[in-house]
Amino acid sequence: FKLIDQVKEELCFISKDFKNDFKALRNKNKSHFINTYNNNLKQHFVLPDFQNIMRGYVKPDDQPINTQLEQVLVMESERFCVPELLFHPSDIGIEMAGIAEASWQSLRRLDEL
Repeated sequence: FKLIDQVKEELCFISKDFKNDFKALRNKNKSHFINTYNNNLKQHFVLPDFQNIMRGYVKPDDQPINTQLEQVLVMESERFCVPELLFHPSDIGIEMAGIAEASWQSLRRLDEL
């Protein structure tokens, strides 16, 4: 079962301007995200309980959360910070090229062949 893959695929996105988006989040300027991405940054993902709910789902903003019956992941900055690591793995101490740099290195090696 790939629950984390489902969460990632349904909620994560690549930020168009990571630094400004993160700064706006820290300043609690949520309207920036609603205007830029046409959705609310804060999303709720209801986890499956495998009795009544066999697959998790994104909870619509207009529906209240029932804390008695639902286990919910609240996703905010994680939605765009996690995918950012694909481009800048050094942000968390991984000494490895990101997607753009690795692609450039691969293209340069083609010239050598």
